[in-house]
Amino acid sequence: MSPITFKNRLLTTLCLLAATASLSNCSALAQGTASHAKVTNVDEARRLSDANPQNAALKFQYAEALKKAGKTTEAAREFLAVTEIDPSYYIAYHQLTLCTPDANTLSEAVKRLTYLMADKPKEMMLRVALSELFECQRDYFQASKVLVDLVYENGVPTKYISRVNNRIRLLQVKAREKYVKRKQEEVSEGTDTPPLPLPEENLARGLSASRLEKSSEIDGYGHSLLQH
Repeated sequence: MSPITFKNRLLTTLCLLAATASLSNCSALAQGTASHAKVTNVDEARRLSDANPQNAALKFQYAEALKKAGKTTEAAREFLAVTEIDPSYYIAYHQLTLCTPDANTLSEAVKRLTYLMADKPKEMMLRVALSELFECQRDYFQASKVLVDLVYENGVPTKYISRVNNRIRLLQVKAREKYVKRKQEEVSEGTDTPPLPLPEENLARGLSASRLEKSSEIDGYGHSLLQH
């Protein structure tokens, strides 16, 4: 792996894990290290992509140009097309979520990563990208679960554990807020449907990160390990 490729993959990981950071800043940082990210003109980017249809980087560049031009619908389609060329181009899934994609596009992206996960069950960047897609679908429980499972499988490098735990907490808060809102709506409408399981209700089955215990080695908010 070349130094540039390694650096891009590292920055991709950091961008995808920045749950509370500026996503636009992360995107700009990742782009700045890629040699193909200099072309921002839509027509020129499309010309280069069309001339090299199997080049995922050039397709990504074209999608980025569309996004910067405010053509988010077309950009989402092209970001998805990037993953048709290279399903492991994880930053494309991340950028797709920033384009307000439609339900069909999101569903296809989720299917693609879910299928890939069968071959790469401990690929952290894949899991984080899939988590972002679920979050975009407002399925916060699944968005949390794919990361919780990775932690229980010891698939998170030590230096990223606190960030992953922070993201799990954020998603579980969103899951609870969604659940409470839905129950309030059911009460106001007079309906009575069986509740969906919350992360903490599945703790006994090992699917939740609700039981977080503070690490004896790392201090500070978010620096905690999951309790088996």
